Amino acid sequence: MPHTRERTDPRAQQVSPSAGTTRIVFAFVLGLALLAGIAYGQTPPSAPSFTATDIKVLNKLLTFVRPAVKGDGIIAIAYRPGNAASKADAEAIAATIGHGIMTGTAHLRPVPVPANRLMAGEFDIIIPADRAPMQEVAAAWASHHALCVTSQVARVRAGTCTLGIASRQRVTIVLNTKAARRARVDFAAALLLMIEEV
Repeated sequence: MPHTRERTDPRAQQVSPSAGTTRIVFAFVLGLALLAGIAYGQTPPSAPSFTATDIKVLNKLLTFVRPAVKGDGIIAIAYRPGNAASKADAEAIAATIGHGIMTGTAHLRPVPVPANRLMAGEFDIIIPADRAPMQEVAAAWASHHALCVTSQVARVRAGTCTLGIASRQRVTIVLNTKAARRARVDFAAALLLMIEEV
């Protein structure tokens, strides 16, 4: 069954922080701090480019994404066709995610996909693997109105991916607002209080 997204009025997300919002932010930041403490100094050299800690942070961040993902969906792990290292990294990311990410009423399953086949597929989130061709990746997430997430913050600053999560030493979250508008992805006001926007 195809997944559906819950549509909301973007203006409803632009609200002033309330006491409830403050509690959400505090709990979220505390959770990220704990994840960072677990990750610090413990990432093996052979780990995939998008680590288990990055995935845990992503799972928390998805509760702030608007429109919310509902039903069964796909996380496309994009890799460079013909590049064995890129494909291996995509497969390692998919294996780290395992059976998928559960958030709200959504179940998002990871699928490694060569970048030149992204346009033909359906997905809610795209994670570019190491050496993925980012221009093709950017064209795909813009066309599909999907969230692009990467651990390489330089990609976010360049506008070829929307959200950066770096957790190898401490958790850093960077959002490219222009890329988010291009993908038609919004975020709840509570999240915008605690991340870097570029």
